[in-house]
Amino acid sequence: MQILSRASYAAFAAFGLFWGTWGALLPALRSQASLSDAQFGIVLLFIGIGALPAMLLSGRAVDRWGVRVAGVMLISLAVTATIVGATAHNFVSASISMLLLGVASGASDVAINSLAGLAEQQTGGRIITRSHGVFSLFVVIGSLVAGAARSVDLNPLTVFSAPLL
Repeated sequence: MQILSRASYAAFAAFGLFWGTWGALLPALRSQASLSDAQFGIVLLFIGIGALPAMLLSGRAVDRWGVRVAGVMLISLAVTATIVGATAHNFVSASISMLLLGVASGASDVAINSLAGLAEQQTGGRIITRSHGVFSLFVVIGSLVAGAARSVDLNPLTVFSAPLL
């Protein structure tokens, strides 16, 4: 049962690391795609547009195939993040990239929360609450590391790709 708890913490750490890194790179992505404030606001809406149906479908996938789907979802999120960093060069490509990001993020979110719920159910511990704490901690870590990387002029694609190594 400890394996599920550790897997939950690791999944939430990876998810937090992603969102912290991504958030710190928003100015670079906006600049790379040459977007106005209004365009960037619209582009960001595509994350939610992609996430909502993905959450519904991934819930069904987890119910059908189990929580091992969480690892696949997180890997898809990491790959999508790299694609976003590499392809967002105008309004259309940024919108499509954010839609894909929303799909990967929404699916990952449901999968890792299902994993935490199962771990909590099997251990009787407070896994969900602690997992969300781990997520928040790694958002901060990801933001700090990405900010430091950008301060030495590493490009966004390199910063996005680094956690994959």
